[in-house]
Amino acid sequence: MKRSPGQKRKLIVQGISLFIFLIITYFASQYYGKIHNGLLAWANTSYSVLGTVVSLNSEEEEYRTRKGRKRSETLYYVQYRVDIDGESYEEISEIKHSLYNSLAVDDPIDVIVSKSGEHFDLKANVDEARASNNFLGYAVKVGIFTVPACLFLYYILSVIFVREAANALPEGFYNSNSWLDIDDFYLIWLEDNQLISVKFDKNEVSKVQNAYQKQSTLDEIVSLIKKPKVVTVPLSEITEVTSKHNSDVLSISVGESDHSIEFLNQAVKHHALDQIKALLPQHLIHTTNKKSRFMAVLPWLVVAGICAGVMFFLGKSILSTLLALFVIVKVLPKLIARLISPTVVQTWQVPEVSS
Repeated sequence: MKRSPGQKRKLIVQGISLFIFLIITYFASQYYGKIHNGLLAWANTSYSVLGTVVSLNSEEEEYRTRKGRKRSETLYYVQYRVDIDGESYEEISEIKHSLYNSLAVDDPIDVIVSKSGEHFDLKANVDEARASNNFLGYAVKVGIFTVPACLFLYYILSVIFVREAANALPEGFYNSNSWLDIDDFYLIWLEDNQLISVKFDKNEVSKVQNAYQKQSTLDEIVSLIKKPKVVTVPLSEITEVTSKHNSDVLSISVGESDHSIEFLNQAVKHHALDQIKALLPQHLIHTTNKKSRFMAVLPWLVVAGICAGVMFFLGKSILSTLLALFVIVKVLPKLIARLISPTVVQTWQVPEVSS
């Protein structure tokens, strides 16, 4: 299957993110292992005694999943008493459900005590800590932090680098009468003087792309899509078409209905427009409007100004940092692009009738 420039860049970003994840997780695991071994060092020279269960308790704790959904879990605790060198000590420890069910008040419970008598803990907890005292156990512990961090890094790298080249016509994503957009999940087809737009789900990109590159018919591709959203625009009934040279969207009006037809990039849209404009009604008037640099950058200047005001209001915060990142990644490139190449708008529309 042929890949677009954006898909190739996405694979590179995925590889880089995975490599960084493995490196960070490895060194973080090594560091965690040193700390873990240090905390368990007292248990290497210790002895076992019997303590006494004083009380057993459980409590519900709420937490949220990655998707923000509320969940709850039950935590189990044992309060126990142990005599060390003639002194009596009481401690509360979290334990597993299985151990909780096997205990009752006044039952004996195994306790590990250091030779100095300064440290003690339940034998069950010490055994569990020793069982996870390996690289895999360390990786699981630090993975709670490195996985979200690297997913965030992947998202940032994707926003910055994973995009389709604006002026490239990628092979396998267009032909003389159809155009595949795997970014916005559209298939545009020109057939029988009709412009047909088919919307599909992002999870169906691979099968649609594979079928399209195997030169399947429109009906064959549509049959692969679970819930296709098909919009048919008769070219003979079009009353207006608007195209901005630096946009991948065609705006089409048919009577009172407006349609936005999206393409993979600007080059693919211009290729499609060359085919479409030859079939437009002859009475439509073609005009070209070249915006000044100031008018081209004005919307992005407004967005940048609003963001700057919000950041000033928020002060030093995570939201302010994220907003600054948005300005750097999204707003500034658009602003610079409009300065270098101001917007040129082509319009085909019904001529106005003089009163």
